[in-house]
Amino acid sequence: MKKRISFFTISMLLGGMTYAGVAVNPVQLYIRDIAKQKSTTLTVESIDETEKKVFEVKALSWTQDEFGKNILTPDDSVMINPKSFILKPYKQQTIRIGFSRPIASIVEGGQEKAWRIILEEMPQVVKDNSVNFLFNFNLPFLSVSKMI
Repeated sequence: MKKRISFFTISMLLGGMTYAGVAVNPVQLYIRDIAKQKSTTLTVESIDETEKKVFEVKALSWTQDEFGKNILTPDDSVMINPKSFILKPYKQQTIRIGFSRPIASIVEGGQEKAWRIILEEMPQVVKDNSVNFLFNFNLPFLSVSKMI
């Protein structure tokens, strides 16, 4: 049983994330070398959804206070393309994430800087008497000059 749980945990950490028919890959985004890498990509895929879904993507600067509480603030230094998209059944969408100015001016002194990339499904017209569940993915995005 322990081997099965360990395998499941490792596969979740290394692979993408699938949630109710929508897969996101990778689940952690990095700019590993600010001198060489200018952007990264994220892929969202409809695995077994039969209806289209509309998503919006945004980036928030991510810090923590002295008590470890997350602080998310809007940050216009991160560029996302596309910022919104329609995910059709059994299709995928690639999202490019980069910066609006040179990374060195954003990441001061080669220190690590962190953001959260938020993918939110937008509500659509509800059919009859039904309940709709909306997807919301919150992924870490880190830039560091060298990986430790």
